[in-house]
Amino acid sequence: MRHSLRQRLLVLIAVATVTVWITVAWIQQRVVTQEVNLLFDAHIAEAANNLQDLIASELREHYVTDPHTDVESLVFIELHEHLKVPAYASDHAYEIHFGINHQELRSPNAPSAPFAPLGAVGFRDTELNGAPWRVFSVASTREPIQVAVAEPYSVRQAALGRFRNQLLFPPIVGLVVLLACAWRAIGWGLQPLALTVNEVDRREPRNLTALEGAHLPHEIRPLITALNRLLARLGRALDAAQRFTADAAHELRTPLAGIRTQAEVARSVTDPAQRDRALGLIVAGVERMTHLVVQLLTLARLEPDLVRQQFIRVDLYALAAKCIGEASASGQARAVTFKINIAASLAILGNVELIALALRNLLQNALQYGKADGTVIVSAEVDAAGRTVLHVDDDGDGVPVAEHPRVLERFYRRASAAGHGSGLGLAIVSQCAALHRADLQLTMSPSGGLRASLAFPRA
Repeated sequence: MRHSLRQRLLVLIAVATVTVWITVAWIQQRVVTQEVNLLFDAHIAEAANNLQDLIASELREHYVTDPHTDVESLVFIELHEHLKVPAYASDHAYEIHFGINHQELRSPNAPSAPFAPLGAVGFRDTELNGAPWRVFSVASTREPIQVAVAEPYSVRQAALGRFRNQLLFPPIVGLVVLLACAWRAIGWGLQPLALTVNEVDRREPRNLTALEGAHLPHEIRPLITALNRLLARLGRALDAAQRFTADAAHELRTPLAGIRTQAEVARSVTDPAQRDRALGLIVAGVERMTHLVVQLLTLARLEPDLVRQQFIRVDLYALAAKCIGEASASGQARAVTFKINIAASLAILGNVELIALALRNLLQNALQYGKADGTVIVSAEVDAAGRTVLHVDDDGDGVPVAEHPRVLERFYRRASAAGHGSGLGLAIVSQCAALHRADLQLTMSPSGGLRASLAFPRA
């Protein structure tokens, strides 16, 4: 399933924004609900107190003038006039009790059920005619009067609904606008990445130069740096492959030409001795070709940047004994003696197959260029830096110091070298050493020949 970075960023921004928005809206709703309830409570409390003060004032005025006057009737007339004021519209209902004659006055919109018990004061919630109401009662301490003002909760709910619409609608519109702006902003922010993609897409296959990253945002630079490292590795691998192909073609051309020449000789001559000699040269050429191809394949397998196998503990004495046993057949042909001078407890961490490959090539090199009836010594020691150093010594003519770097190159063979080597043995050893971060050194052997040393880093 394909994922769009732009869509992913937009979804994350939308989720975060909506979460914050819902949280803030919930908090605002709680605060607004509380404030609205306080406001409406204050409103009905003010209405009840005003009615109570008005009634008490009327009672005192008429009672002082004429104590025998039917003050309740006069108060009813006055109240009807005062209650026509818009402040006491249909949203409120009132209930007034006169303790003098136990008379009761109700507003026309008041429910038939009593608002509050006689003597009750303050706020209370009640159910009147099947609907919830909010009631505030107040009683005079001087006159026998109790006033109760009630308000249905539906009035508050309607007001809260209007507030909610005012609170929610603008943020919803703002959220849509914000997401649209975020979509455009993310696209603008990702534009440098799109430009880099276009630059890479327009490149020729062999253009492995580094990408420019100075103009890119800091978040993209690590990706460009990693791509540049990959391009550098690909460039080195491509150069190595081209060099390897060219060198291999050059090295294989000569033995193939020799084999063809000898095959034509064997086909054209009638002398059995000459034919046998030509066939023998063909067999030798095929053997040389086989050895060269094996060496080439081995060297290709050891190219840098390949995944290395996990290192294990390698017993150097056991490995040297095994490799010498494999090389003993070639050594017997030249009457070469092998010696091992390695402590039984000496070991290193490495890839046993690669170390064995390097040691076999060093032994083959020592057998080929050492003296007949000579001696090849395999030894190991721990140097002052704590590195384990593996030595292979022969007693041949050695290699001049000036040619030490050259003999490590692929396909390089000294002009005076004997035998039919491919010039790849020490190159393979050098590659094995590089894979182990070890050093390959060529020096003069104590016996006068060449000493090849592999110094493995301290574990």
